[in-house]
Amino acid sequence: MKTLSKFRYWKLTSEEVKKLNYNTDNVLNWEIKCIREPEVEAKFIGVFLYRNGTPYDYIAKKGIAYYYNNIDRNELPNITKFLKSKFNGKVIEKGERIFLDGSDEIYSSKDISNLAKELEDAARVAIEVTSIESEIICLDSEYPDFLQNSVTYIPAPGVSMQKSNNIRAAMKQRAISGKALGKPPYGYTIDDYGKFIPNINECKIVQEIFRLYVDEDFGLRRIAQTLNSQDIRSRSGKHWNIVTLRDILKNTNYIGTYSRFGLRLTNNHEPIIQVDLFREAQDKTRSRRKYSSFVKSEPYLLSGLCRCGYCGNTMVGVSTKQSWQSLSGVKSNNHYRYYKCQSKNNQETCGYHTWPSLKLETKVLETIKEQSFSKVLKASMLGEDGEYKRRKAAEIRLLKVANAEKRFVSFFKKTAAGKSVLERLNLYLEELDSSRAQAFMTVDTDEVDKFINSWDSQNFTVKQAFLNEYLKQVLVKDRSVRILI
Repeated sequence: MKTLSKFRYWKLTSEEVKKLNYNTDNVLNWEIKCIREPEVEAKFIGVFLYRNGTPYDYIAKKGIAYYYNNIDRNELPNITKFLKSKFNGKVIEKGERIFLDGSDEIYSSKDISNLAKELEDAARVAIEVTSIESEIICLDSEYPDFLQNSVTYIPAPGVSMQKSNNIRAAMKQRAISGKALGKPPYGYTIDDYGKFIPNINECKIVQEIFRLYVDEDFGLRRIAQTLNSQDIRSRSGKHWNIVTLRDILKNTNYIGTYSRFGLRLTNNHEPIIQVDLFREAQDKTRSRRKYSSFVKSEPYLLSGLCRCGYCGNTMVGVSTKQSWQSLSGVKSNNHYRYYKCQSKNNQETCGYHTWPSLKLETKVLETIKEQSFSKVLKASMLGEDGEYKRRKAAEIRLLKVANAEKRFVSFFKKTAAGKSVLERLNLYLEELDSSRAQAFMTVDTDEVDKFINSWDSQNFTVKQAFLNEYLKQVLVKDRSVRILI
């Protein structure tokens, strides 16, 4: 006689999970399902964890795992990379499942939120003090800078300060011996002794990038266009972009120099770029760099909503300044703001498709104001479909908060390392404040007409919250704009 075990499952939103209070020892498994719209295409991944391990052949693998359905395999490395960066573990693939064998236990959302809040508070103080032309000096000879001190002494979530220090000490000891920490740079793999060794295929691409930049005098966009046109992909399987190329050109690992924790070990591993060529690349970068004062950029109303009608990629807000001199010798300048296809901007894989920001935003508002469209817009928020639409919009807003927190924390550390300035960090802080302010904003369907008619009196945050709640996408072509609701 067989005994049947009973399992109880609940389908909850992330916010509902946060409010739960239960004994974690009683949880046998959990799963997070991520579905890509439209749902009828059945494109999704499921991240899950079984307390007693996930079946793998005839054994159980402990740790985080995920499965995927109708997802392009080129997207999998990024998903795996993201999960591994959070939980560690050895990557093993079987069928349509990817395991992180022996991965760490996850941190709670509360722990992550607390860390972001502590770093955020530190940045607010630093920005405020700087604005009144003062300075904070920490009484720590090793970390006198306020931001560096914060990054160093705020421990990881759920980890004691002693354990955090022990981990840091172990990592420093590994760095002293020249052994790799984390993922190797493009062009290298890691051998059994923890040392970088050249990857035959990738190192040829790195050498070609330096050759095009130095010998052929190619700019970063032209290099990206050249590699992408030859169907050469980055390690993640994506198109090359100017950010990735810039990081490669300034990475000293390619001349055999290993740098971590303030240590700099020359001749640590086999170089794949000659020192003279590397120096020429740095000189060329400095000569091309335009030094100017920090310019604060205002946010874009349709940010995150606009999609290129030709390639489907995001349309990003871009600001440029042009200067000219008239025949009479009078100098003038002007600032221009517009939306531009991101594929063209970073990867050179799409045409030059742009719209002036004010013109596009006015076009969207005029469409919304049309009586026939306004009725359809309000109707889309009614009934079960409308409830689902509101819930999805709320989930997206909360996801934006989480992403804004991650960007802020990342840039906080960059500023602490002296790679940027507080004024720019303040932009990330303002973005975080805006996303939090919008997280729970909503406009009732009965108030839509009144809200639209008083559009000019509404502030930027409220306008953007309304658009993100009621609109799904704005598809932009050179001569047409289509709004999806």
